[in-house]
Amino acid sequence: KQWYQRRVAITAGSKSFNRARLASTSPGVVGTYEHEFSPCQLWTLEADPQKPGFYYVVNERYPKYRLGVTNHTFVVWDGSHFTDQLFKFVSNHDGYYSIQNALYPEEWITKHGREDSDVSVRSFTGGDDQLWRLVPRFQASKLNQVVFNYDNRQGSNPIGRELSVTTGVRRTHTSAISNTSTYKKSISA
Repeated sequence: KQWYQRRVAITAGSKSFNRARLASTSPGVVGTYEHEFSPCQLWTLEADPQKPGFYYVVNERYPKYRLGVTNHTFVVWDGSHFTDQLFKFVSNHDGYYSIQNALYPEEWITKHGREDSDVSVRSFTGGDDQLWRLVPRFQASKLNQVVFNYDNRQGSNPIGRELSVTTGVRRTHTSAISNTSTYKKSISA
């Protein structure tokens, strides 16, 4: 499957760590985090035009930072785009992916322990510790609905009907987010 660009949270597939989401908790630091959800756990997959099927994995909070492998070490860094920052997502056809590095094809992203820092690249084993789910940032649903139906088999009368159809995103409700505690703290300092 080839995506041009896709925004996702990358969640560990291991039964023991199924809430651990890949994160860049600060610039240059990569690990997992399973508590509250934050922008540091969101990633954009950007297709490489020169290597079809390979992607730069860009952090949402730190958009200059991409996942990479340097000297067989799993890192997140900024700077130029290099082959060691490209990854291929290999489906196991059960909703999970193993994530392989382009420059070091023997290196696969692995969640090998409970701690947030227990994520690295290792040789492929095919185990649960190397399976990851790509969780879309937004859930979408498709609805098929007949909006007009007319049986004209008994005659040849012209049919005229004007319909209005909304496509894309439509706001269904609005809500406000209150942030008074941060405001109070900032003016009391």
